[in-house]
Amino acid sequence: MRLREGTGGRFGNIIMAGFAGFGMQMDTCGNEIKSDVDNAMSIPDSLFFSKNNIINTRNAANGAQDMFKIESSTCTWSSGPSSTAVDPQFQLLPSTWSTFDTLGQIDPRLKARSPAFSSVDLPPTGESFFKTVSFKGAFGSDLWLDQWSWLSVKGYLPEGNVSPKDSNTLCGEITSDFTITNVQTWYMTCQVFVKAPAVLTIEAGATIRSYLQNFDGTAPALIIERNAKILALGTAVNPITFTNVLPASINPRRGTWGGLILLGNGVTSKSGGTNDIEGIATGLGTYGGNNNTDNSGTLRYVRVWYGGADVGRSINNPENSGNEINGITFGAVGSGTIVEHCEVAYNKDDGFEMFGGAVNLKWCSSIFNQDDAFDTDEGYQGKMQFIFGLVDKDGNHACEMDSKTNGDLNSVPRSYPQVYGATFIKAGHATKDGLLRLREGTGGQFGNMILTGNSRYGMQNNKCGGETRSDTDRGSFPTSADSLFFSANNVINTQDENGVITQFYTDSSCTWTSGPSARNEDPGLVLVPAKWEQNVVQIDPRPLQGGNAYLNVDQVPQDGFFASTAFKGAFGSDLWLSGLSWLSANFRLPRGDFYPSSASILCGAITKDTTLVSSLVYFLRCQTFVRSGATLTIQPGTTIRAYQEDTNGKAPALIIEQGASINAKGTAELPITFTSVLPESVLPRRGTWGGVIILGKAPISGDSTTATIEGLAAPDGVYGGTNVNDNSGTLRYVRIWYGGADISPDPSNPENSGNEINGLTLGGVGAGSTIDHVEVAYNVDDGFEFFGGTVNVRYLSSIFNGDDQFDMDQGYQGKMQFLFALVGSAGNHAIECDSKTGSLGLDSTPRTYVEISHSTFVGDPFETDAVLRFREGSAGVLTSSIVSGKFVGIQRKDCSAVQTGMDTSTVPSATSFNSSAFYFDPSNYVNAPVQFVYDASCGSGASVSGQNTAPPLRLLPNIPTESAAMFDPRPYSSVSYPTHPLNAWSTPQAYNTAPESFFSIQDYSGAFGTDLWLHQWSWLSVNGKLPDNEWSGEDSNILDADITVSTTLTAGTYYMTKQVYVKDGAVLTIQPGTIIKSYAADTLGGAPALIISQGSRIEAKGAARSPITFTSVRPSFTLPARGTWGGLIILGKANIAGGTDYIEGLPANILSVYGGPDNNDNSGTLRYVRVWYGGADLGAGGIENSGNEINGITFGGVGSGTSVEYCEVAYNLDDGFEFFGGNVNARYLSALFVGDDAFDTDQGYQGKMQFLFAMIGENGQHATEMDSKTGGNIDSQPRSFPQVYGATFVGGAPDNLKGNDALMRLREGTGGRFGNLILTNAARFGVRNLDCGSESRSATSTGKIGTSLFFSNNNILRNSHDQNGNTYKSFETDTSCSWNPTPTGRDVDPRFYNMPFDADEVSVPRTGLDPRVDVCGPAYGQSDSIVEESGSFFQTVNYAGAFGTNNWLNGLSYFSDKGFLDNTCIPVSCIDGPSTSLCGSMLFPTVDCTNTGTIATLVSAVRASLISYSGITTKDIVINPSCGSTVLDYTMTFKDTVLADRIARDLQSNPANVLGSSIVSTYGTPVVQTRTTVTNSVFTDGSTPSGPTGSGDGAASGDDNYKSERDSYLIAMCIFLLISVILLIAVVYMCCCNKKSGHKQFGNEPKIQNEPSQMAMEPVSIEEKSRQSIV
Repeated sequence: MRLREGTGGRFGNIIMAGFAGFGMQMDTCGNEIKSDVDNAMSIPDSLFFSKNNIINTRNAANGAQDMFKIESSTCTWSSGPSSTAVDPQFQLLPSTWSTFDTLGQIDPRLKARSPAFSSVDLPPTGESFFKTVSFKGAFGSDLWLDQWSWLSVKGYLPEGNVSPKDSNTLCGEITSDFTITNVQTWYMTCQVFVKAPAVLTIEAGATIRSYLQNFDGTAPALIIERNAKILALGTAVNPITFTNVLPASINPRRGTWGGLILLGNGVTSKSGGTNDIEGIATGLGTYGGNNNTDNSGTLRYVRVWYGGADVGRSINNPENSGNEINGITFGAVGSGTIVEHCEVAYNKDDGFEMFGGAVNLKWCSSIFNQDDAFDTDEGYQGKMQFIFGLVDKDGNHACEMDSKTNGDLNSVPRSYPQVYGATFIKAGHATKDGLLRLREGTGGQFGNMILTGNSRYGMQNNKCGGETRSDTDRGSFPTSADSLFFSANNVINTQDENGVITQFYTDSSCTWTSGPSARNEDPGLVLVPAKWEQNVVQIDPRPLQGGNAYLNVDQVPQDGFFASTAFKGAFGSDLWLSGLSWLSANFRLPRGDFYPSSASILCGAITKDTTLVSSLVYFLRCQTFVRSGATLTIQPGTTIRAYQEDTNGKAPALIIEQGASINAKGTAELPITFTSVLPESVLPRRGTWGGVIILGKAPISGDSTTATIEGLAAPDGVYGGTNVNDNSGTLRYVRIWYGGADISPDPSNPENSGNEINGLTLGGVGAGSTIDHVEVAYNVDDGFEFFGGTVNVRYLSSIFNGDDQFDMDQGYQGKMQFLFALVGSAGNHAIECDSKTGSLGLDSTPRTYVEISHSTFVGDPFETDAVLRFREGSAGVLTSSIVSGKFVGIQRKDCSAVQTGMDTSTVPSATSFNSSAFYFDPSNYVNAPVQFVYDASCGSGASVSGQNTAPPLRLLPNIPTESAAMFDPRPYSSVSYPTHPLNAWSTPQAYNTAPESFFSIQDYSGAFGTDLWLHQWSWLSVNGKLPDNEWSGEDSNILDADITVSTTLTAGTYYMTKQVYVKDGAVLTIQPGTIIKSYAADTLGGAPALIISQGSRIEAKGAARSPITFTSVRPSFTLPARGTWGGLIILGKANIAGGTDYIEGLPANILSVYGGPDNNDNSGTLRYVRVWYGGADLGAGGIENSGNEINGITFGGVGSGTSVEYCEVAYNLDDGFEFFGGNVNARYLSALFVGDDAFDTDQGYQGKMQFLFAMIGENGQHATEMDSKTGGNIDSQPRSFPQVYGATFVGGAPDNLKGNDALMRLREGTGGRFGNLILTNAARFGVRNLDCGSESRSATSTGKIGTSLFFSNNNILRNSHDQNGNTYKSFETDTSCSWNPTPTGRDVDPRFYNMPFDADEVSVPRTGLDPRVDVCGPAYGQSDSIVEESGSFFQTVNYAGAFGTNNWLNGLSYFSDKGFLDNTCIPVSCIDGPSTSLCGSMLFPTVDCTNTGTIATLVSAVRASLISYSGITTKDIVINPSCGSTVLDYTMTFKDTVLADRIARDLQSNPANVLGSSIVSTYGTPVVQTRTTVTNSVFTDGSTPSGPTGSGDGAASGDDNYKSERDSYLIAMCIFLLISVILLIAVVYMCCCNKKSGHKQFGNEPKIQNEPSQMAMEPVSIEEKSRQSIV
């Protein structure tokens, strides 16, 4: 800084660094006062330069740190000057650079430990311009230069979201075992050395982003030293990624960081047996030894992108400069190391290089690297299979394989790579060398290879040593180590820039005993561009089924590594690059699960009638022409997937030529789909293929009766003629998605280049054709374009296309009804209609005349142009339609002279009709700030009009773009919302159409009535952006307004379209069986939710057999899905930390406040309530609280007067249940597959919970996250103190752990009590306790409420692991959390009946799921005694977990609704040996189930009666009441099967006799259902528990009557079985005799109906029949 010539000013929070003679220089001062401490001096006669400023400059010449140079004669300071001379610790500032081209990279933000975060100057008092900050310098965490700065645009800055901190930065040495987790992005800022014997584990899905250089200029790299290990265990779904810190807009870019280096103890041919890796400092990069089976770890699904920077570019180590590093370098790595499914892309040097050793590679990809894809030398003797190399114009070879070491072509060991199954492709830029270069004495085996593309030679062999060479004799390694085998069956199909094929080049040193030779044939790869230089638009390197690659396949060595295959090359049907490769991540690969065959490829001409069947998936590989006379029939449900380009760069398209026909008749349930080959995960995406073109012979305007469609050449593209009724076939229920790519970019035909095609192009198509229920979505150009013709259309949907949704021109004269258009943010107009053609211009004939009725057009909210544009001489009629726009509704321009002033909103008559005018129905909704815009050529527009009010649609988002959550374009059907009146405009005559059947008369405006005809087949419906097609739109079942008076929702279905508040003390009562279906968003984009405000109540009392359901309005085939609506929020007045607060996501006002002094506050009842598929953002659409995904059920300060039991949240985007303070108690809660935590407590919650069940979803986090810290105070009061007894928490599948670090997380000062828990399949840790406060912690003492944390040692903690199977501790604490004693829990199998290890939503059993546990297992008998200081909420049980013998999920849960649950009777007592359980229900219709006293008395009486009648003991019977109609679910366990059967029959036939007259007279005779189950107690783990000894059997002993009955029953059964056998013998005999005698067989005899049985038996249940048949 230079301050001079009398300047004043204030300078604070300044950082100066780098090289300069001085930090601050001052001279030629005036009379200003100068100080480094007083910033309040008068303005402007003062200069303040803070002593807190940092000056860290150095003199480049001598290194001196001279902070100031002050001219002493004129510049005196009252204080100072001084500053802080410390390193400000920028994220990255190179230590030496001179100009921008040597800067490399810079990150001027501060590291977390920077001294610039201390002694920060405050702005002057009273100054409002300056922001108060916590740092010195220009940058805190915000890199505000991101995207717009020259530094950012040119790649000198990291991406703005790069955020290194101490916890996620990799730099220096790793000396002990360390894990790079997948819960955060990691940043490599310098070279990282993993030292022996440390193991570096990298979790699946982890991303490591590297800077270009360290401060000294060396590129960061990860180096695994000898005897250290790396365990990088990615998956196809979650690969591990090494990449750079640059923005995506800069990439791909080579040389932006170093690479990955593994160093082992394998054998090398280097003198002395060891060497140092190039570029790494001596001693740190040493490799080599004598162990070729050495194990350096595992690389699986690892990708290394954009590397290759100089790792030795150090000013202190110049001799190593210039060492660009390979993507993955193996230095003498042994075969014990596993390397599979790895990729290097865009590396500045080689992709993979192996210096000696014997590491094997399988499924490895090396693409777009600047030197060689694979490089072997120094005696490498490993194996490779399924190797893919894509070499662009900057690359050299797919393989360069050498052996010469120390100048010796026969150095030992000789390099001997064995490669079977490789596909190498070279770009359209030939090199002087071979695609495969084998040189300098290398041996090896090379079979099943495909070499194709542009290269001077296929295989080059030069500078040979003493090895033998053959194309037929491969020998057997290691005895053949001095040989080179290159199979004659390999395919070499390369050519040079002149098209000359030279398969081999060998120099004079390389003589072959046989060969070399290879097959010169097309390998038949599905798609490889013929001409490309760098990058590819799309590629599918798999061979076509049955093609040349499947012929003459080499037998691979039978050594345990190589897999036998039926194909050559790296690929068969498995496109193993999917999910792994840069090509996959950047949309260059098709879906890998579809494999084209010759039968499913569409390419070229179809000259005869052809049918596409729905049982095949078809692949449009190039432009396909259906020639004249041929009919293409496409069956309903058929899918045609198109590639983006053919081999010549043209987009595939389907063209129906003149005289040809298409017969594509789908249905709503089985639509016909044209779509992209890309995976659905990267769609929607425009321009991924061409489109569909139909060419007919109907009239068109112009100087000729025919024309050629744009992008095609004659005769293929000819259309037009004189046949008005020409028939090109039928399109019905056809959808055309993601098209619009250029169909003619060929440089040899430049006038047609740039022809992005429409989704459906209709050229001169006649009225004999049928087109209805067709959709175009996400096309680059127009959706539908009509070039002339007379085809009539209805039920067309055109959504989110890049230009116009409907384009009519060149004299089109058709009828159009039920058109629907969503322009979206990328489109222009819903309609663009032109007529001007040829020499006649605006009056060309026929004039474009469109007749449009009952259509809905929604414009781009950001487009200032009109929604509908009718121009250039076009005319027509628009009636009964809706036009919605944010700027201009309808534009008329460029009319001919005869049209000026002719447009009108007066209905035409037979005498007044004019075919040059445009008629606009005045009852059209034209809802835009400017309805009509006319230019002078069309007149003033004074005679046209429309309704300028918002159309009464059920849901039209305020911003109706691609990002909108949902649409419902139907009108309300109640009297509150008027529909289109039936008037003169409703008749076909109004459209200049003689009475006929095309137009249907409707009593509504727009494209939809009550029928949502897009249902099932539209893109909107398939992707959950449309509701189900069920609601008729009546007022009586819509929830779209706040509830201010007490209201009852009677049993039925309701639809919630906005956020509904129950307020002003109102009570909302919801009857059992009620279903509330919610839209995904309201018009502003906020998710609908039901909010019970303070002082109001909800009384939602469902029943087990008729629960209350909150769910999504989406169609069932799009569910389950998270985030499809908001949730349920209940706000009370109970105590919370902080007093009161506002619920997140809602505007902060009286309706969203919660908390207060009343811990007994009553917000109502939730009983048998289920909330599914919620969690959407409550505050979207510009509200200041956007980004707040809501929990399924949110309790804010809810008091203990509220009753919550039997509730479930499933598939919520955020937490399942969250409790913000309060003390509401809850029992029987289920949370399934939510996106965050199943149960979340914070802000001082002090309630009780019992019987909680959670299963962690694919993207879920924790079963519990329980916090207390509020307002930054970890000991805030009241302290959270949840008391949880009885819970079953089940973790997710191993490969879905993601951010899931523990099954339970107790943190931030929470207290609580946790007993009788079962935690199984925990992710990493069972329980994590961290960030503790002053609460005491114990595993044995329950402590005091609010001051302690108790976690019982009786809890079961089973199977804590990570995704790689590594076992973790069940209980983990950080240093802030000391325990006395520390919980250990019980590591025992709880013995679930059926709860699989990996039961998340992907793998949960669809039948037989049963979370109950064996009554004889460890979950029983060691339960905690529950301490309850006040109240009697908790039930006393003798088991751990959420379930005893009663599976209370039945009737309530998602699992129950979908039929996943097993309802088998299980034993209620532990009986030694087999037992029979009898279970069922008793319905007492007249008993009030809400009267708990009555129910308790009834349960006691029924239990006593059943015990008395059956003789079993109390422990052998369980009765559970449920509400709705009063139902008692009972289970009894018997050792005596006959006794169980008798009781079952008696209960079924005469319950009054069993229960006794007292019960019947008091409560009525119940309706009874029974079933029995014989069990041997075999469980998920296969164990068969014997039960405790001496437990006794369940039946009363000594009951002679029962024994006698049993004996009689058994005798009768024996007699019955004997008779049955005799009858069976007789039947067999009769069959045989009849057959021999020529009589008719039994099967041909007439059936005898109702023939009486020869043996009468009592009716029995299905279960009983099953049991008897088993006996």
